[in-house]
Amino acid sequence: MKALTIFCTNCGAANPMQAKFCFSCGESFDELDKTTIRATQAAEQLKPGKMLRQRYRVLKQIGQGGFGAVYKAEDTELGQRLLAIKEMSQQGLSQQDIDEGIAAFKREALMLAGLMHEHLPRIYDHFEENERWYLVMDYIEGETLEDRFNKSRDGSLPLIMALQIALQLCDVLDYLHTRQPPIIFRDLKPANIILTPTGDLFLIDFGIARHFKPGQARDTIAFGSPGYAAPEQYGKAQTTTRADIYSLGAILHQMLSGDDPSLSPFRFAPLAGQDPALQRLVMSMLEMDESKRPASVTEVRQVLQRIKDQPVSPVPMPPRPGQLLPAAPLALHLPAIPAPAPFAPKLVYEHHYGFVRAVAWSPDSLYATSATDAIIRVWNAQSGQNLCSYREHLGVIKHMARSPGDTRIASISEENKVHIWDGSTGKTAAIYPGDPKPGFSPNIGQLLAWSSDGAYLAVAGTRYINIWATDQFQHRVIARIRSKAAFGFHAICWAPDGQSLAATQANNVIIYRLGAKMKTSYYRYNAQVCAVAWSPDGKYLASGGYDRVVHIWDIQNDRFIGAYQGHSQPISALAWSPDSRRIVSGSLATSVNIWDALTGQPIITYHAYAGDVLTLAWSPDGRSILSGGSDRKVYVWRAP
Repeated sequence: MKALTIFCTNCGAANPMQAKFCFSCGESFDELDKTTIRATQAAEQLKPGKMLRQRYRVLKQIGQGGFGAVYKAEDTELGQRLLAIKEMSQQGLSQQDIDEGIAAFKREALMLAGLMHEHLPRIYDHFEENERWYLVMDYIEGETLEDRFNKSRDGSLPLIMALQIALQLCDVLDYLHTRQPPIIFRDLKPANIILTPTGDLFLIDFGIARHFKPGQARDTIAFGSPGYAAPEQYGKAQTTTRADIYSLGAILHQMLSGDDPSLSPFRFAPLAGQDPALQRLVMSMLEMDESKRPASVTEVRQVLQRIKDQPVSPVPMPPRPGQLLPAAPLALHLPAIPAPAPFAPKLVYEHHYGFVRAVAWSPDSLYATSATDAIIRVWNAQSGQNLCSYREHLGVIKHMARSPGDTRIASISEENKVHIWDGSTGKTAAIYPGDPKPGFSPNIGQLLAWSSDGAYLAVAGTRYINIWATDQFQHRVIARIRSKAAFGFHAICWAPDGQSLAATQANNVIIYRLGAKMKTSYYRYNAQVCAVAWSPDGKYLASGGYDRVVHIWDIQNDRFIGAYQGHSQPISALAWSPDSRRIVSGSLATSVNIWDALTGQPIITYHAYAGDVLTLAWSPDGRSILSGGSDRKVYVWRAP
């Protein structure tokens, strides 16, 4: 299904239908207006068989936008030749909207009529009928680049395909930019790019393209699509051909990374694992200052062609014991990388553009899962290759947890909905509402924890912890823990037996023993507690916070047994080794420390961060450690 668009009545910018505010001017959208738009669009749809101009027979609707629709039709006078007919309806529009719409429609018709290029549709006719304007052009058999992204497991495309698409876009943009006067497309996005079964590409929808006007201070109005539009398209300056270069860079970045730029405009993660020349090119195309972008599409095409012509070689992926893996995909040949130093990370995963708030391992210790902003990624922890991505949240991810024994992943975002999905395919299994009063502090509330057998999911809000039974993804709250304090929960974790839950709140660690009559016990501190972790053997509980000390408690005998004082900043994350002998701890500083859990003896300290450590996970096989934080990277460390 095509994504619907709502056009801002204040500035005219195109926005996703789910937007609450205009991405350009900040105008608020009324949900009633959106409902009216949907109803009006449905009512205006032309039925199959409808004749236009007594010549063109409508076959079906193939697209829809703010001012009308696009139909597949046949020309009854020329052997039922297939055509695409673009419609602009005047129904429900003000006179100003009608005048502007008609002007844009005629401009598109005249612009296309004067263009001849292998990657542009030809125009055959335009006319008015029953207060609607129609544009008749080539029907292109294929799918949009947006459709291709949706079919991809992680939202990205193979490198060679991405380069082929980008080179074809360079060809057609270079043709447009070298007209006199130059034509700026201004709305380059995946939905306006059609890919044919033969691998050819067509650029469609010239509705907001314009001729460059030398000497004009800025555009009359802001137009473009969120995430793909260059900063100057927001009405601050006149758009030049470099605006299309920015949009091409956004699409190229999406093809290589799988990141949808409309989720977080103007924020692009480094393209880790790609050829350095390709990384430099893409990031230069995405410069906020247009003067720092490549001067022309010709320059972009030259670099892309050189990269495409480089020899390729397979990148081996070491198999797990007893397992044979398929051959790895081809990648650009890179110089040999020397063996890492003993304390260097085995791999640095850089595909995130926000704080990494949660990490987790698959049960076989092969795949890592990491959450940031509105995207959660599942990737091979040995090669960094993406397995799949989850993009169904409409807000920043607050927390994520993986079921210890299977592929289920639970995640919650600031929209306050819990999504349960498959970590091997990225497909949603269920979506449930969170706490009615979730709270919006980045450090409080909206937490998730699976029990060791995957039978229960704890969902913490500001005032409650709900315990869900998760059999067959059924939403059944079997217990509710209500906070007696006004403070939210900072961390939660299950005991290995799945019968007790530990939670941190203010200066306390609280243990809830579930049953017919819940029992509660407290461990009190002199400072706020931010992290808690239960040893895999169920004997000990570790906790840490603003006193910069990790405390170890003997849960079975209810006694304090020791502390680790090796951090200079508050403790933010903890994880135990699978054998319960060691602990890895991270703080609001630039280090990850590993130490003996019972003696407090330091073992090793990793230094690689440019920011705070926010999350840690020790692999089930005990060989590796994941860490993530405010520098937007995930590090894979070799466990000692």
